[in-house]
Formats: sequence, structure tokens, C-alpha cells
Amino acid sequence: MKKKRAFTLVETLMSAGIFGMLMVMGISIAALVTWLLFTGQTESVNRSDLSETVYYITREIQSAEAVKISGSGKIIEIKERGSNGYNLKYSIVEHYPVDYIAFKDKRLLNIDADNSRIYTENGTIKIRLCIVKNNIETQQPGKVIEIAVKPRCEFYEEAESG
Repeated sequence: MKKKRAFTLVETLMSAGIFGMLMVMGISIAALVTWLLFTGQTESVNRSDLSETVYYITREIQSAEAVKISGSGKIIEIKERGSNGYNLKYSIVEHYPVDYIAFKDKRLLNIDADNSRIYTENGTIKIRLCIVKNNIETQQPGKVIEIAVKPRCEFYEEAESG
């Protein structure tokens, strides 16, 4: 009589347990890599957006015919040379879950509105922005940057508040 060969219940459970642990580790590593890539990409996009935003705001203020800043420090309106009105408008917008700075109501950069403002000091326009990492998470710690621009024109603190 020939002996039947088969796996015992203990051997089957052990192999299933080892296989399950390897699957959990593989999925965890894949999730970690995905999260790291997403975070790195988000931070890279924010850095390039910050660079572009600073460049354009600085250039537009320096070449403006006139500039108006709201009393609340949340809106700056810029009149381009040769234009009829204040056609460029940057505003700090409070929004849930993350605030942002907008150009003509288009989101440019994720910020913390409570720690960001636009103000004048000694003939210079200062833009203080508290940059946050992304527009998904709430209660993010921000990094404060301050831009100081000396305009070639006069400026007034009377921009629209809305």
C-alpha cells in the first residue's frame, strides 16, 4: 500500500500566515513609496508656483501706474501702464480646508490667510505669505516668506474689501 502525500493543516496555516505577512509588507512598501512620491511632487509644484507668483507680483507692482491696497491687507489692485482701470487684482482668500492667494479669483498658491497680508512700510509694499504644503490637509504649519517691492508709482490703502 502506497503512502498518500499531502500537506497537514499546520503546514497549510503556516504557509498562509507567511504569505499573508509578505503581502502586507509589500502593500505597505508600495503605499509608502506612493505617499513619498505624492508628497515630493506636491512640494515641487508649490515651490515652482511660489517662484512664479513672486516673480509676477513683483514685476507687476514695479511697472504699475498705480496700486491700491485694502485696509484689511487682503487685496491689492494694480493699474497697468496705459490701461483705464485697476485690471490686476491679487487677493488672499479664506477657504476650507486651505486658504489661498488668488489672481483674478484663480487659485495661485496655498497659504494660511490668518498669517498672510499685504501692507506698506516706509514707501515699500510688503507681501507676507504663510505658505502651506498642499490644499488637502487642515492645520498645516506654514513657512512665512516676505516680499518687499519698491513701486515706481504712488499707492493708496483703499482697495475693495470684497
